[in-house]
Amino acid sequence: MNGHTFLAFANYYAGSKYKIDSFIYKWNGSEFVLFESLPTRGARAWHPFVMRSVCGQTFLGVANYKGDSQGYNTKSVIYRVSGSKFIEFQEISTLGAHNLTSFKYKGTTYLAVANEKINHRRYNINNMLYILT
Repeated sequence: MNGHTFLAFANYYAGSKYKIDSFIYKWNGSEFVLFESLPTRGARAWHPFVMRSVCGQTFLGVANYKGDSQGYNTKSVIYRVSGSKFIEFQEISTLGAHNLTSFKYKGTTYLAVANEKINHRRYNINNMLYILT
């Protein structure tokens, strides 16, 4: 991102709660050092992507799986790279988000979110597809 190498670590659960920080590390030339701590809710995956419609800026999405009070009906978050930190750009509704990825099809970039479940009995739910460009 912007000529720098980052490593995003998704923290899922801390013994009694899902609402915990996940960590972004930055390569300093010899090792990864803590760059920033971001709030997450049962984080499962991170995915960087670029949106041309927003001046080609780099974004980082987190798939939040489960919140402490809202259960699986929690929001995942898109962060925008802003100078020396990541700032929240948008929350998207998800239902037990397990993963996310971006891809291009016929010149258009999409963000796909894989939802896993609403509760322990129902796995047949819709996934989300967002147009990015």
